[in-house]
Amino acid sequence: KMRRALQTKNKKMVRKAVGFQDTFKKLESSKYAETLTPGLKDQKKPKVQENITSFQIDPIYFARPGVEQIPEISGACLNMKDYQYHTPLYKDLLSIVVPLRSAYRMEKDLLAKKEMAKTEITAWTGYMDARKNEIDQLDAEREEKENDLDYYEAHTDTRLYFSHKIKDGDYAKIKEWFDRFKDRKTYKMP
Repeated sequence: KMRRALQTKNKKMVRKAVGFQDTFKKLESSKYAETLTPGLKDQKKPKVQENITSFQIDPIYFARPGVEQIPEISGACLNMKDYQYHTPLYKDLLSIVVPLRSAYRMEKDLLAKKEMAKTEITAWTGYMDARKNEIDQLDAEREEKENDLDYYEAHTDTRLYFSHKIKDGDYAKIKEWFDRFKDRKTYKMP
């Protein structure tokens, strides 16, 4: 709308659009964003995408682009030699499911189709159970590393080893601190 307003000859709309742009430029947050990306105005086309979005927080869940997911969905990745699966269990799942999908489309017998669908569902549920167990085991290992005070990486790399749990001792100290400041005159716990 703004582009259209600037291109039109209607002066009232142009004034509104320009006024909107001016107010938007005065916002504190945009100034703050500019300070986080120094030299962005000087660059015509940034070389690295990180320069633009360096002030943004990483997404909680990693999402792979669709172009990378298509070979897995179609099964073309099974023919690739150096394809990296996120887990070996997924390769086993694909080796079962992909041939079933093509055979399912070609099959005309309903009972055979039903058996193929059952096989695919069992493969998926087996994969989900195995993956859940694997993730639980990885979480247990990660938590053990986090609790180990000698483990240096646990205290430096928050992206990999960060826990939202509060230890019982810390929780007691926090509760005591808050309880003290409930009664600010005596600083005594109730």
